[in-house]
Amino acid sequence: MMEIQCPNCKYEGNGKYITKGSVAVELVLWVLFLFPGLVYSIWRLSTKKWVCPECDFENVREIKKTKEVCMPGILIKIIAGIIGIIFLLYILGLIGFTK
Repeated sequence: MMEIQCPNCKYEGNGKYITKGSVAVELVLWVLFLFPGLVYSIWRLSTKKWVCPECDFENVREIKKTKEVCMPGILIKIIAGIIGIIFLLYILGLIGFTK
């Protein structure tokens, strides 16, 4: 489900996904006439959209959830990097690259 916000009735929550047209008409066209059935199916697929479940308003906005940054994860990476640099300097000192 997609979280939507309706500017018409101010609804916020899960949206409703609709397709215009009729499944029965689509089936009849496919059974009786192959080409019109194909055209009708393509048209139906192009009309799918999210609407407000309360008022059926079509121009709804998607509510995008922001991804929160995990500070402990970043802190652990920074500390690991610092420890790695200190270890590298220690190894280089043992070999004789630094004085």
